[in-house]
Amino acid sequence: MSRLMGNVLDIAKIESNSLELQQEPFQLSIVMRQVHDLTNNQAQKKGLSLAFIGHDAITETLLGDRLRLTQILTNLLQNALRYTVEGSVTCTVQRHVTTEPRQLRLSFSVRDTGIGIAAEKLSTIFDEFTQAKPTSNLSQDGIGLGLAISSRLVTCLGGTLAVESTVGQGSHFFFTLPFYIAHTEASAAHQPLCQLPQGIRILLVDDEFMNRLLGYELLSSQGGKVEVAADGQSALLYLQQHAFDVVLLDINLPDMSGFDVLQWIRQHSPNANIPVIALTAHTNAEVGQQCLAAGMNGFLHKPSDWQRLCQIILKAVNREDAV
Repeated sequence: MSRLMGNVLDIAKIESNSLELQQEPFQLSIVMRQVHDLTNNQAQKKGLSLAFIGHDAITETLLGDRLRLTQILTNLLQNALRYTVEGSVTCTVQRHVTTEPRQLRLSFSVRDTGIGIAAEKLSTIFDEFTQAKPTSNLSQDGIGLGLAISSRLVTCLGGTLAVESTVGQGSHFFFTLPFYIAHTEASAAHQPLCQLPQGIRILLVDDEFMNRLLGYELLSSQGGKVEVAADGQSALLYLQQHAFDVVLLDINLPDMSGFDVLQWIRQHSPNANIPVIALTAHTNAEVGQQCLAAGMNGFLHKPSDWQRLCQIILKAVNREDAV
């Protein structure tokens, strides 16, 4: 239901021209690793071969919307895996030469050996609530929004999502997007200059799957030992069973508020004084003041950059006042 609501909201934002795209430096290899992690389990359960080709050759730091690119590729791969009974699914990236010295174009391709799409359905495959071939003998957990959103997101990013398919032989989804290459100075500015203590034990509590995934990847890559929880009750269980140095706590959780979790920590946790940093999508100052007044050791607006997150964690674990 959470994924469905997120998909519906994305379509609504796109159609109302209110979708905000990010232009931030990122490495394509990191995006592809995250996409692999999001889809590999599905491939393994079905005994399918899942391959990623060509992305290692893209070594430049790109400027673009990393999260939306991840969303598009994940949707396409999950769709391919859903409609493939045997064989393979392959994601390929190819570079195209451009006349602009600081720009490049990348083609992304997802090819499967699945059931294919009938010719009469190709013209509507990117419409909302459309599936390639509804049938009871295939495991399908989608309702036909993934391709619609992917097509619209590709358009927003400056490309066009297309498909070629033959019934019984498989499908091929592909698109090309423009990217700017980040300047050396810009890339350096986004490197994690701030360093966490190696082995710092972190509990990340957030109900958004992508936030948990990206947070885990980032914090782990900088030496943290990270556990993730999707709701308040899971967080309380972790806190009873494990020792942590700091808790990163979303204040809006599906089962209980972050303030309720904080109150339990201060009253019942084995480590009642553990630093707790509030994560909030609210940008007004009153929410930050409310977090500090409740006993949080700091608060951070989402989304945030690594430097700010690292600095607040270091201040919290050192028992300094957060800024």
